[in-house]
Amino acid sequence: MTIPRKIRAVVHVGVHKTGTSALQHSLTRNACNLIKQGFLYSPRSNEINHSYLADVLLKSDYRTASSIVENMRKEALAAN
Repeated sequence: MTIPRKIRAVVHVGVHKTGTSALQHSLTRNACNLIKQGFLYSPRSNEINHSYLADVLLKSDYRTASSIVENMRKEALAAN
């Protein structure tokens, strides 16, 4: 019997000028190494950050936020 691996999502939402962009650039540069260690960094196509997720959360658009997170979950499952 195979027990499915648990997937844990870590979402870092930082306000402007807290080093968030530096963290995102580093994660993007090291995406291949992270995958080898079992981590998936999910940048949106052609975007370095996830500000779109913070934007919809600030607008209390939970349906869109849920859809974004679900797409990230599906990407993580496909990568495993």
